[in-house]
Amino acid sequence: MKAGGGGGGGRRGFVPFRDYIDRTGNHVLSMARLAKDVLAEIPDQFLSYMRTRGVKPSPAPPPYTPPALPIQTQI
Repeated sequence: MKAGGGGGGGRRGFVPFRDYIDRTGNHVLSMARLAKDVLAEIPDQFLSYMRTRGVKPSPAPPPYTPPALPIQTQI
């Protein structure tokens, strides 16, 4: 789906829905295929956006360590 090409592109090319229409006429399947392809592009677009603006991720926080539970004895 990577339409639009070119430089630092903010806008993507238009993808005709007819390119995703299922041959059996199943519109739900057609919409699912289109959604899958569109959503698959988001991670690359987001990373590209952040890189072009020089935004770097923060360091990962230390792993969570639950507090120790007091030992209880039965009397």
